[in-house]
Formats: sequence, C-alpha cells, structure tokens
Amino acid sequence: FGKRIFIDVNGGIRSILGQRYMNQVTKLNNGHLIWQMEYISDEELEANALNIKMVNEYCQEKGVPFVYIAAPDKISPWDSELPAGVEDYSNSNIDRFLEYIENLSIPFIDIRKELHNDGINQYLMFSRTDHHWNGYCGFYVWSKIRCWMDENGIDYEDTCADESNYTVKVYNNKLLGSYGQRTGKYFTCPDDFVVYYPNYDTSLTVGNITGRYEDILLNMSLLDSKEPEFIYDAFYPNYSPTINNSVNNDTRILIIGDSFSREVNPYFILTCKEYIWSSSYQSELISRNSLDGLAPDAMIIIHSPANNLGMEKSFRYFSNE
Repeated sequence: FGKRIFIDVNGGIRSILGQRYMNQVTKLNNGHLIWQMEYISDEELEANALNIKMVNEYCQEKGVPFVYIAAPDKISPWDSELPAGVEDYSNSNIDRFLEYIENLSIPFIDIRKELHNDGINQYLMFSRTDHHWNGYCGFYVWSKIRCWMDENGIDYEDTCADESNYTVKVYNNKLLGSYGQRTGKYFTCPDDFVVYYPNYDTSLTVGNITGRYEDILLNMSLLDSKEPEFIYDAFYPNYSPTINNSVNNDTRILIIGDSFSREVNPYFILTCKEYIWSSSYQSELISRNSLDGLAPDAMIIIHSPANNLGMEKSFRYFSNE
C-alpha cells in the first residue's frame, strides 16, 4: 500500500542529494536513466549473428528483401554522459555484433550512425525515463527503412513518407517509463509523449474490426491520466495482423520485433496492404515452412539490443526444423 508514493519520495530525496543510483537504475549526467549493460561474450554474439545469417540466406533464396535494423541503446557512442566511474557495455556489444553481421554479408542499418551522421542528438530521440525511443525517433527510423525499401523496389503508399502529412502532438509530462517506475517521478523529470496522427483518411482491418487508425490502433484513453504513467506499450496495440483498405499496393511485410518496434510499426501499417508482426522473443516460431506460408514481400528484424543480444530465445530461427 502506498508504494508509488514511497518510491516518489525516495527518488526525490536521492535527487536532492545528488545521488545517481537507485533500484538498479543509473542517472546519466543529462538526466536520462539507464540500466547498465553487462559485457556479452564474442561467442554469444557470433552465435546470434550466425542465426541471423540463416534468415538472410532463406530470404536470398526466395528473393525476399531482408534487413536487420540495429537499434541503439540509450547511451550514445559519441557522448556517453556516464557519471565518473560507471561502466556500460551497450555500445561495445552492439559494435561487436554488427562486426559479425557485416562479415557475414547480412544487410543492416545502424541507427546510431545514421543519427550521428545526420547531426541529431541521440538523447533527444529517447525517453528520459525509459529505454525506448520516442515518437520522433519512430518516424526517423521509418524514414531510413523507407530509403531501404526504395532501394529494394518494395512498393508502399508514399503519402506516409512525408512528415507534413502528419499532425505531431506533444503531451506534456505524460510518460513515466520502465526506469521511472523504479525511481519515481522526482528522481528525474517525467517525459513528454509524442504522437504522430495522419492527416489523411485511413481504413484498417484488425480481426473483425474495421476503422480509422486512431480508433483501432491507438489507445487514446491512456492520455487522460493526470499523473505520468507507463503508457508506452499499451498506447500502441499494433502487434496484430492488419489489412490496410486505403492503399493501392499488395505489399505484405513481416516485422520481427519487440516493444522497440511499436513506434515504427504504424508506418508499415499505414503504407502497406498487409502487415504481419512476430515476437523476437519467440524466434523459434520462425521456420522455413512458416515463412513459406506467410510469403512476405519484405522481412525486417527490429528489436532492442539490450533485451535481445546474448539471449538464446531471440536467436532460435529455424531451430524446430
């Protein structure tokens, strides 16, 4: 009883005292919260990459474009913002994994480098109290994937490509992310929540329900809360197979991801005829037979490196064959 209040008070006192650590969460110099990542062995990372190679080889055999999206963890490789004496291996893990990926000729997009090359502050693209990227980064990542789709001749509705076709709304102090839940709303400031609303007509079918994007794939009621809450996951219920009734293409796209993909999924849903999503944590469900049955026109893996790299459950593709 009253746990939320006690956590808030605890975090507030620690903040006043200048403490940087609470309940396994570390506060960076810029106020962002992180979970320090441990070192993942080269053997584990190489095994992960070799498993992805099997997926890529299948796609090559079938003529299906495939790409691995290397999402960032919170810490920028060019500006760690780590307090003195604090170690974190998130970027080391990603760097070494991508080296294996590259040596195996697996196509990938390193979002960290894309942000850096475009002169964008990586921290502005992430929620302060959470490990997820925010709505701005969701659209940014989509824009990079869209370029890959263009290069590979994948048909999609280009109305969704132009940011001017959206209304971007910012809901102030609305999100207290997964790290913020462990430290309270006074350890660091709650996050604004950014939502992109299409300015064009939409008609989507999920199961037996057909309606506008906002009505069936956004949980708008969560924005009514007066206190910041962990609304990220529940706000974007976009894991179900979806048919877009408003586009003039027949593109079927398969996304393998986790909660990191929630901010990017809407743009596949809004641009392609058919959207299918599969959990990276249930990678064993992906087999040659299942992919033959799905017959996707493109296949993309996009997930959090912190929650997947080094995890056997996330790299068991084709293991049940």
